[in-house]
Parts: sequence; structure tokens; C-alpha cells
Amino acid sequence: SASAPPGPPAAASSSSNNPDLAAKLASVQKELIRAREKNLELLNEKRLLEQRASELVAKHQKELAEQRVKETAASSTARPNSDSTSSTRPANSSSGPENVYLRHQVKQLQQGKAKADSEAQEAMQEMEKRCASLQTEMEEQRAVVNKCDGEQGQAQRRIKALERRNQQLEEKLKDQR
Repeated sequence: SASAPPGPPAAASSSSNNPDLAAKLASVQKELIRAREKNLELLNEKRLLEQRASELVAKHQKELAEQRVKETAASSTARPNSDSTSSTRPANSSSGPENVYLRHQVKQLQQGKAKADSEAQEAMQEMEKRCASLQTEMEEQRAVVNKCDGEQGQAQRRIKALERRNQQLEEKLKDQR
């Protein structure tokens, strides 16, 4: 039954005994073949979806790491500048033109810091949006994978049922011979 390949020879030999049984056997075998093909398709689709989901996770993790590196670089470049201005201020506070120059430097540094802070804030908001969209996409992919798992389970149960039915029909055919 399971070791013997189902096909037209079994159906042809049974046509002399019971044409109705042979037709049923042939249709069950065709349905079994279709169910196996569907099962293979579902397995391939599941594999592709799992691969896509892992690629999305890797991409998301890479983007987060890059964003952290940018934030670290931005914060480390902002800190030394603010420290250096605070150390130069007291040393040059005695003369007027130097004070103007230092105030100008402080103002430029403050503007640069404000710009870097706003850029960092915008980047964080953009990353949050991208994380949310990637998260929803991952959830959708998981739902599709779960659906495929369900369909695969159904297909496997159908294959088993068809194989049992095929075996029963083959036994009936042997009994009628």
C-alpha cells in the first residue's frame, strides 16, 4: 500500500472486477497527489517566510546598532566641546576682545549642540517609526507563517486520511480478486 506506488496499473487491473471501486481509487490517488503537492508548496512558502522574517529582524537590529553608534558619536563630540569652553572661559575672562570671542564660541557651540540634539531627536523619532513598521511587518509575517503551519497541518492530516482511504480501497480490491 504505502510502498507500492499508486498509479494507473492498479486502477486498470481493477476495472474488470469493479469499475466503480477503480474510479474511486484513481480519484483518491489523484487527490493524494494534489495534497502532497500542496504540502510541499506550503513547506516552501513557510521556509521563505521564515527566511524573510529573520532578514527583517537582522536588518532591524543592524539599524538600531547604527543609530546607537550615531547617537554615541554625537554625544561624545558634543561633550568635549562643552568641556573645553568651560575650561577656556575662566582663563581668558580678564580682557574684553577675548570675552567677545569666547562668547561667540560659546554661542556657536550652543547652536551646534541644539542642532545636534534636534537631529538626534528626529533620528530617534524616525527609528521609532521604522521600528513600529518593522514590528507590524514581522507580526504580519508571523501570522502568515502560522496560517501556513495550519494549512500544512491540514494538508498532512488530509494526506494521512487519503493514504488510509487508499489502503482500504486497495484491500477491498485485493479481497474482490
